[in-house]
Amino acid sequence: ARLNRAPYRTKKVRVEGHTDSQPIRRSKSFSDNWHLSGARARSVLKALAAAGISDSRLSFAGYAFHRPMVKGRGKSAMAKNRRVEIVLLD
Repeated sequence: ARLNRAPYRTKKVRVEGHTDSQPIRRSKSFSDNWHLSGARARSVLKALAAAGISDSRLSFAGYAFHRPMVKGRGKSAMAKNRRVEIVLLD
């Protein structure tokens, strides 16, 4: 994984999950957008760990719909807000 090579190998990695602003309806897996955003981030974190990124460098956060990339409730805006971001920290 590229994150294990210079200049990235000394950086902490935070995986951030996001959702659109639509409330969760009838999901057995997720009670709300907080839960969904955290699960999205956690799944990517697990993939990074499986790829050899040290657990001591990894963390995740779920922001639900509180940090939208795009304002609005149209299909395009909603799709862009359903995302996972990988943030490198010093």
